[in-house]
Amino acid sequence: MKARFGQIIRRRRLLAQIGQEALADLAKIHRTHLSLIERGMRMPTLYVVQQLAHSLATTMVELMRDVESQEEPGDEPPPLPRGRPKKKKPAARKRLGSH
Repeated sequence: MKARFGQIIRRRRLLAQIGQEALADLAKIHRTHLSLIERGMRMPTLYVVQQLAHSLATTMVELMRDVESQEEPGDEPPPLPRGRPKKKKPAARKRLGSH
């Protein structure tokens, strides 16, 4: 998902003819952070997604729709385990015999 989201941001930025530094300034984030997002190396917080969407004259919903439209059927994450994690039993201690 990180890679797809980054591709969407980069594509929309290029379509809007905005440089990385300009978009980063508009979104109030550092240019290197935007670069990491676009390269799929960082997943932004919801606040940053909102800032990027606003700066690209779109909505968070539209960005997520773009991401979902690029998903492949096998891209879903594995299901979360159900219930509480099982506790590991401590190793049995050897008892010393009484004298």
